Amino acid sequence: MRIPPLGRLGRAGNDHQMPKTLMERTLAVSAVLLLAVVPLRADEKKEPGLYMTGDVGFLWTSGNSEANSLGLKLDLTRLWSKQAFRFSAGALRQASSPTRIAVGTPTDYELEVLDPTTTAEEYFARAAYDRQINDRLFYTLGAGWERRPFAGIDNRWMAGAGLGYALAMGEPTDFRVILGFTYTNEDPIVDDPTVESDFVGLRLSWDLKQVISSNTKLTHGFRFDQNLSESSDSRIDTDVALVVSINKVLALKAGMRLWFDNQPALEELPLFDPSGPPLGLTVPVRLKKVDTQASLSLVVNLARKDPAPPAP
Repeated sequence: MRIPPLGRLGRAGNDHQMPKTLMERTLAVSAVLLLAVVPLRADEKKEPGLYMTGDVGFLWTSGNSEANSLGLKLDLTRLWSKQAFRFSAGALRQASSPTRIAVGTPTDYELEVLDPTTTAEEYFARAAYDRQINDRLFYTLGAGWERRPFAGIDNRWMAGAGLGYALAMGEPTDFRVILGFTYTNEDPIVDDPTVESDFVGLRLSWDLKQVISSNTKLTHGFRFDQNLSESSDSRIDTDVALVVSINKVLALKAGMRLWFDNQPALEELPLFDPSGPPLGLTVPVRLKKVDTQASLSLVVNLARKDPAPPAP
């Protein structure tokens, strides 16, 4: 299997067998990653200040075919002694034109490469505020938005609140688990009368950052969402990445992300006559339950730490 340089989105097949197997494998992989941080100890807590991480990846080809891909992501964190504000936003767009066409007559024609058409697209933004209750326990308030047209979602808005526990803070290990309630409002591209557009849900999530060596770091995120009014409506969004530092500012990041939606949105497909010609009609069918994405990007790290308080 060829892994593209940036943000390749794919759909997994075999929907009838996928949910149980996928959830078991996802949880197993996540458990292995969590075991990597055991035993947890009193780590060096990150100093108060402003921290920014930006990811950028770009691919462009031309000639017999045309393709381009652009991925951007920004993570902004403001830390204080007992509270934190986190903001994250990103975009991915892929387009390609794999074929040439001949325009004219059999004896007089010109070759043209078709304009690239969008093959993958994703946008998101989210923010969260955390406040410590004690050294390990904290509460969090958050909101977010995402658009994933190729997953059938035109807009998805989510807000939530929950309690979190930090098993480790700072470096070399930062590991936090959150359990909370969410409110979701969705605008699907194709209306589905069998699915409610807004609902209250339960979310379990964790985020792990583990320093492996002086220039290598592992990151892992896991989010499980359950619609409390519909037991079959559950989603998983999980990612893992390896970040290798080039210097104090630049790094290379290789990542893998997986989305699972047990009740995917609808899409409209053109209907063809058994003999071949299109009938000019469309039929609604459910999208596949799994999306995957592999990426390679350049990371820029910037930080501005607060000055130390004056000595008494």
